[in-house]
Amino acid sequence: MKHIAIYIVFSLLASFTYAQEYYKVKGIILDENKRPVEYATIHIKNRNKLLQSDMNGNFFLTAYSGENLEIKVEAFGYVPQEKQVKAHQNMQLTFHLVPEVISLGEVVIQGNNERSVKMKSSQNIVQINKNYIEENFSGSLMQTSKVGCEVTVLVRKGQKELVQKDGIHIICSDFREKIRKNTDIIFKPTVIDELSSNNDFEYIIVSTNKLQLSNILPTLSKSAGKANVVFFQNNWDVFTEIDKYLKPEQYFFAFPFMVGGGKEDKEIHCAISGLKYSNTPLGEKDGRITPRIEKLFVALDKADLKPVISKQISVWLMTHYAVAAGLSAGIMSAGSASQFIENTPIIRTTMKAIRESLAICKRMGINPKAEKANRLYHLPLFICVPIAKIIYSNDALQLMFEGHINHSPAEIKQMIDDIIDSGAKYGVATPNLIQLKSYISSN
Repeated sequence: MKHIAIYIVFSLLASFTYAQEYYKVKGIILDENKRPVEYATIHIKNRNKLLQSDMNGNFFLTAYSGENLEIKVEAFGYVPQEKQVKAHQNMQLTFHLVPEVISLGEVVIQGNNERSVKMKSSQNIVQINKNYIEENFSGSLMQTSKVGCEVTVLVRKGQKELVQKDGIHIICSDFREKIRKNTDIIFKPTVIDELSSNNDFEYIIVSTNKLQLSNILPTLSKSAGKANVVFFQNNWDVFTEIDKYLKPEQYFFAFPFMVGGGKEDKEIHCAISGLKYSNTPLGEKDGRITPRIEKLFVALDKADLKPVISKQISVWLMTHYAVAAGLSAGIMSAGSASQFIENTPIIRTTMKAIRESLAICKRMGINPKAEKANRLYHLPLFICVPIAKIIYSNDALQLMFEGHINHSPAEIKQMIDDIIDSGAKYGVATPNLIQLKSYISSN
């Protein structure tokens, strides 16, 4: 019995010593070009622990011998990757992340004018609100014009001769290539001042802001004819309003997400983003992929506007509106886009305000997580904030932000109020968004 007892003691000591043997695990996260991915989230699933990669894409941890590590790596703009390894020696793990096409709600650029524009190609004719083109779609017009589109501008009575004579002065910064390309043109389209219900348009694009929609819907009801109406605008709670005037088969939705800017005097300054996730989402409300969606997709693709057909366009639009309201509030609170990315406290408040807005979406029956672009805002703040600083320091986004807050402050305030009012209606507190609103009101 004594011999057995000694054996048991030594077995326990051996087990204890074995459990205390640790190994170092170094990980590196690379993109498809073997460049380091900084600020990626590393989830050690078997421990329920989060880490973050450094500026060189590295992360470090210690594992005990025999530990079954379950490691999931996530980075904004990339497909998540998981690995399972057993710690039995010092190890180096390499994660090669593959980019995914996603759309991040970053900013909304809208207008306040009543004029509108039509755009014609060999297959399609599109009507677009002129002021929105001035702020948000002028870059798109230039691109569609380059691929053979004939653009016709529908203006208010009394404005036809002026627009015909002076044209539209567009200064565009195109970031789709590695080098920024600036274009300064006088755009002179065909101009009309009346829209008839007997038109032969295939598409009518409505790109006014939400505040103008109630004035435009009655006109569309009478004059759209057989055209497909495409709402190229922000939408939050106007879907029911649209259905009062148009039948579902008459319209669908899209958004010029990769183009934005603002108006300075008589010049239109716009930017075309070259970020991986910048695109032009479009889709039917019920998620079907229809011939009219596919045909517009082809036209936008020829213009290199990166169309993406969404089967949940309502989710995209509503969560984009929610994100844009919070983000715009943060930028206005900071005073400018450049000051925003340097102001960590305001960025933190902005991220929390966006979370409040997305919580309202969820309460309304819209799942924010259904859109991968919203993943950023659900990350821990110590991860979310530095990533936001990197993303929003992008030159194209900075130009879009500046144009938005300088030209459309009234609309931004309306968007903020929409979210706060919806929060009260659905029982979701919005203290951070209210705080940002107070900053804006006091400036």
